[in-house]
Amino acid sequence: AEANAQAVYEAAEKAVKELSKDKSYKFEYMNYISTETDKFIEKIKEQLPDELKDTYFTVFIDEGKLDYVVWSQEAGAEITVTYPEKKN
Repeated sequence: AEANAQAVYEAAEKAVKELSKDKSYKFEYMNYISTETDKFIEKIKEQLPDELKDTYFTVFIDEGKLDYVVWSQEAGAEITVTYPEKKN
């Protein structure tokens, strides 16, 4: 599960870089959920291996920068992984 969360994070990093160059795109929200039809989520999914495209993840953005992702196999799953791990 941690490797899956890391894969989503890395795909999100690339998507942030790509969309940051696109002047017409704005990161308007603090979090983006994989079930949404947003250009950012679509860019992430384009880069994911097929087995991860339909998994459930939330990407957290802080002031237009990628902060972290929370990944699980499906919505409401008991096991979720935060990547990178948040330090308190």
